[in-house]
Amino acid sequence: MSNIFEKQIYSRLYKHICTNNILVKEKYGCRINSSTNAASYDVMNEILIAMNNQLSVGEIFSDLMNAFDCVNHRNLVDKLEFYGISGKFPTSIQSYLRDRYQKYSLMNSMHHSFQQ
Repeated sequence: MSNIFEKQIYSRLYKHICTNNILVKEKYGCRINSSTNAASYDVMNEILIAMNNQLSVGEIFSDLMNAFDCVNHRNLVDKLEFYGISGKFPTSIQSYLRDRYQKYSLMNSMHHSFQQ
């Protein structure tokens, strides 16, 4: 059941985000027909342009694969409202996330993170 709900959330959010042009073009992981290959290409292209113009180049890379696990649920709902998503939708998401726990495995032992 949660997969169906999550697909509906994604579909509605994606439509709202695209209609209102909320995401910057560099948000590759959030867009349809976008990939890490496109992100890598753009980074390399920017580096080569800078090097051709004899500019210094520095990069910081971080793996945000499981970043959502760290998102404060109240802040998430506040952001949704900030971007014009109001009414029952944020309330439904808040209800869906209420009393959720995160689990993770570290060296074959199960851990539970805090409830948000």
